[in-house]
Amino acid sequence: MSRSDRWYDLFISYNHGADSTTAEALQTDLQRFARPWWALRSLRVFRDQTDMAAGVELDDTAQAALSRSDWFLLLASPESANSRWVRHEVQWWLRNRDPSRLLVAWTSGTINWVGRDFAPSSTALPRDLYGVFTRERVLVDLSTTPIVDGRPRFDRQRLAMILAPVRERPMASLLDDDRKRARQRVASFTAMAVAVVLAATATGFIWHNRRTTLAAERIATEAQRLSAAAQAQLPTRLDLAGLLAVEAYRLRPGDPRIQSTLFQVISASRSLRRFLPTGAEVSAVAGSADGSVAVAGLRDGRLLAWDAAGNRIGATDTGDRQISQVVVANDGKTVVAVAGRDVVVWHPQGASQQRIRGSSAVGAVGLSASQRRVAVAWVVSDTNTVLTINDAATGKEIRRGPINGFTLRRLRFVDDDTVRACGGFRRVVTYGGTNLSQIAAYTPEMLFPWVSRLGQESYSAGCEFHGFSINGSVTVTATAATKSAETAHADTGVADELATAVSSDGKLVAVPSADGIHVAGIGEQGAAPYGLTASSELLSGVPGASALEFYGGSRRLISAFGTTVVLWDLEQPGRLAQTTAGFSFSWNRRQSMSAPDVAVSDNGRFAAISGEDKDVLVGSRTTLVDLTTGRAVDSTTALARPDWVSSNGHLVLGVDTEYDPALWRPGGAVTTAGAWERPAGSAFPFGAMQADSSERSLTVLGPRGQIEERRVDGTRIRVWRNGSNESSSYDAAAVAADRSSVAQVVDGRIQWTALRSPLSTITLTGPEPDSLWFTAGGDLAASRRDGSLIIYSRRTGQAVRTLPVGPAQYTIAGGRALDRGGRWFARVTTSGGVEIVDADSGYLLGGFPLPMRGEPGKHSPASAQRTTVVSRPGTSELLTLSADGYLTRWNLARQSWSAIVCRVAGRQLTSAEWTTVTGHDVPAEGLACPQGR
Repeated sequence: MSRSDRWYDLFISYNHGADSTTAEALQTDLQRFARPWWALRSLRVFRDQTDMAAGVELDDTAQAALSRSDWFLLLASPESANSRWVRHEVQWWLRNRDPSRLLVAWTSGTINWVGRDFAPSSTALPRDLYGVFTRERVLVDLSTTPIVDGRPRFDRQRLAMILAPVRERPMASLLDDDRKRARQRVASFTAMAVAVVLAATATGFIWHNRRTTLAAERIATEAQRLSAAAQAQLPTRLDLAGLLAVEAYRLRPGDPRIQSTLFQVISASRSLRRFLPTGAEVSAVAGSADGSVAVAGLRDGRLLAWDAAGNRIGATDTGDRQISQVVVANDGKTVVAVAGRDVVVWHPQGASQQRIRGSSAVGAVGLSASQRRVAVAWVVSDTNTVLTINDAATGKEIRRGPINGFTLRRLRFVDDDTVRACGGFRRVVTYGGTNLSQIAAYTPEMLFPWVSRLGQESYSAGCEFHGFSINGSVTVTATAATKSAETAHADTGVADELATAVSSDGKLVAVPSADGIHVAGIGEQGAAPYGLTASSELLSGVPGASALEFYGGSRRLISAFGTTVVLWDLEQPGRLAQTTAGFSFSWNRRQSMSAPDVAVSDNGRFAAISGEDKDVLVGSRTTLVDLTTGRAVDSTTALARPDWVSSNGHLVLGVDTEYDPALWRPGGAVTTAGAWERPAGSAFPFGAMQADSSERSLTVLGPRGQIEERRVDGTRIRVWRNGSNESSSYDAAAVAADRSSVAQVVDGRIQWTALRSPLSTITLTGPEPDSLWFTAGGDLAASRRDGSLIIYSRRTGQAVRTLPVGPAQYTIAGGRALDRGGRWFARVTTSGGVEIVDADSGYLLGGFPLPMRGEPGKHSPASAQRTTVVSRPGTSELLTLSADGYLTRWNLARQSWSAIVCRVAGRQLTSAEWTTVTGHDVPAEGLACPQGR
């Protein structure tokens, strides 16, 4: 919304009981501050003088004012922190506006800042503000304001602190302006002086408006330039693209085109977890087998270690020699690295370092599972290589023996006294005994005439598998010396002969290229292993990789380009995914099954989900899930479909296996649903329902058009309308959250009924819809089979907005969802993804792929097509439940996206990057992403 469309410069949110007098006086003084003598006020301030209605939603006046305000001022006090109305106003602002435009004035209680957030001991802040800000906020202290003649008398300095960001002017300038305006108001003017002042003021007003318009145009142009630059960097520099998109969003947070760029950044390359700038060229990378630790060696001799989330857990300087190899213990507690001619043993969390000094180059190193032994291959000459086993704690040599005849790639301990050496041409030799003599060897036949070119062949971290990439094909071979090699192939599409990373189980290979990293599954044709969306997948957002290694089995990948390390999680559905959980659904047995059923409690805490049960021959399983943890509370095969869930998760209303009404108390049995019944000729007893705030009664729109109010056990309280005859076709249905109206599709048309005496029903025109929803404001939304959406006004019944069809093809049953706050519309595509549309503008923000099962050959992309999507009440989250049992929460709160992007990028824009795009220096207020985030 542009500034010209808004009515208010500032919205004051306060507790009416504690701060009514303060709010009224503050509104008056702010509007009079630096007021020209000819103006009624210097700015428009909204202060609601009415109390909140009995419901939990904002009333129309407050919501309209919030939507037309530039800034939000919270009068913080213990009373406002516990005020339902104040919390709803704060929540609305955080969902729909830039949090940086929220100001806090402190009237009583305590507010403390610790580290990077408000302290939990603060008594004056609503809990909704915890975790929102990463920098300490400037708080305006009004708690000591004196009361004179029954009215607060505010210090002019504190008024200027509030107005400085709103007026976008320094405090000193505002105070000077206020003093000047005061003198003008009390001075006596002659008629000519008044005329001169009026003329000068009018000219200044016009010039001010002109300057404001030019500034707005400049900001819009700069935001678009940053957005376009971000789009250009998306394929190969996702970190830079994200930083540019965040700056564009800071300038124009309400522009859906800017929001789309930010969304595309956060949803691109779903497996990318973190960028980790190191400050020096990265020369080697590795990770632990359990996936808990990732390590990078740098050309300047430093070693850096991070945990699975990308948090730095250790760093050490080995000297000025380049780190050429890194080996990490299975649990990440010990690291062995090659630094020039020395071998360094380092414990990241203890910071201790042991050095094994050598006079020859190091060909390879290894670490035993017990972490007590280190193996080193010392390359004395082209024909003389010596293998030693050393004590990891002291560096003392324990055994020594020659290993000549082949080029070493890796060393792996079989036990503390036996070492397996993996070399060129897939040769694997095992050494042991007192003199480390050869005890086993495996040398395969030459596979190709160009085998001499395999200078970049590679092994998995434990030498279990050997791989190389050539002409777009990867060959992976098991290296067990006691049996014939097992060979498999995968196509990556990378034609150049590049280094190949092989997972420890031999099921995945990764090959870098100029446009990213290609990961391919080894196995059945067309399989999609370990979360990949196809048998091969391009991990974009990076310009290839100079170092590359799997760790944590086949799930995690660490790569590097230039001075940056990148962490990947191949099972990560995306950076918008809050939690993902898999449940016992079966897709393979009946490929034609419909999308699963989902019912969510009104507080968004619990969901009852139902899908085909993989453990029974015929039938469904209904599972109650705690959405805050993603864990199942209980499940049953006696409930075929859930329709309603209580907010405490103690009761689920639905239909049993005979499609009759049933009640399920998780932890107990499924029973007949009391007085509920299935109307004659109907397949199901329920059409749509909505509980009151106490959840003692339900407004039910039945499958034959009947409208009733009933208790949870089915006892009738009121009948608004009896059902009609069976000749009509009743399809989609919805009940408003406040139970004031219902809507249903009858014979292809929408019938919208207001529940008042007498009933008032209107029939809406337009194409036949397949789904209906009511927004929080009471408007009605209807989606059509082609994926478009029409929103009808609750006041006029007329179509006020249409969201057009996108470029994709869309699924039908269960594949649409509208945010209850009316902010976004989601639709599932036939390619197995979800598109998100801005509900206000109809602008397509972007999309993301749905998560898939990780078993090779056990997943069809068609299962993602049959996905149910619903809006999670009380949040900005989208819930998706696929036919193969993946339940995922997606964070669609736009105000949180910038923080996610900043965290992933791990840095701030450099001055050079900013200037290259904008053409001018970094602004005085700094950039959006904190340095060293």
